[in-house]
Amino acid sequence: MSSIQKFAHHAMATKFEMFVASDSNDNAKHVAVELWNEIDRLENELSRFREGSDIWRLNRSQTNTWVRFGLDAFECLKQALDISAATNGAFDPTIGPLFRYWRECQDNQVKVDPKVLSEAKKAVGWQKIILDEDSISVKMLADHMQLDLGGVGKGYALDTVAELLLDDWEMNEVMLSAGGSTVLVLDQPVDEVWDVGLGGLDWKEPLLLNHSAVSGSGMGVQGEHIINPRTGNPVPKQNRVWALAKTAATSDALSTAFMVMNQEEINTYLLENPETQIFC
Repeated sequence: MSSIQKFAHHAMATKFEMFVASDSNDNAKHVAVELWNEIDRLENELSRFREGSDIWRLNRSQTNTWVRFGLDAFECLKQALDISAATNGAFDPTIGPLFRYWRECQDNQVKVDPKVLSEAKKAVGWQKIILDEDSISVKMLADHMQLDLGGVGKGYALDTVAELLLDDWEMNEVMLSAGGSTVLVLDQPVDEVWDVGLGGLDWKEPLLLNHSAVSGSGMGVQGEHIINPRTGNPVPKQNRVWALAKTAATSDALSTAFMVMNQEEINTYLLENPETQIFC
């Protein structure tokens, strides 16, 4: 009979966890080490704070200058921009200048200057990021843009290591978590159940995920500060929003987008993407 084993690792400013049903403790430990090494590698490529990363180099490049990317950073950015397009910019990985300005005003306890805010908005816009799939290169069309994959990177990391679990180690009775705000489940184990509670909601029944992911944003999610990319203003405080999707990267981004979108927009998205659900 398999036993449930838990492994944890700190990366991307959060705690990653793996719960695995396995009858081999040594094998599970070996797999966990390999997964954490892969997540560390991804952080080095996706983080805007890591000197020399693709994102770090793009943010310091001149406007309209192509920057060569590695495959993972390019794919993660492509997925982020696809979700930006699908949500009409409710999720936007170029939100950095707005977020930084609001944080500066808060830290210095000064009022927001509408003129300065307007200038920051000019440096925001997912449509101003151009991808060239032939050369795996990226360029930005506006001055002072700052790309940040933090809203999708942790989910992308979970998706990546999930593929390794399935393809390289043929391990599928696994639940993966990033900071408790994004959870990805492969197969349900034979002798146990992976159930996921939705914290902050009056939700009585746990979710029984199967090859799908759920992510949460909003009040109660540590470190969560959401700016509306469309208006440039913070999203009013509200309860958590949880998004369920087939991949962790998608659920990660959608949980933020759903806090910005109005109900009509959300309903339209759900109709066009029936594999997606929202809990709020």
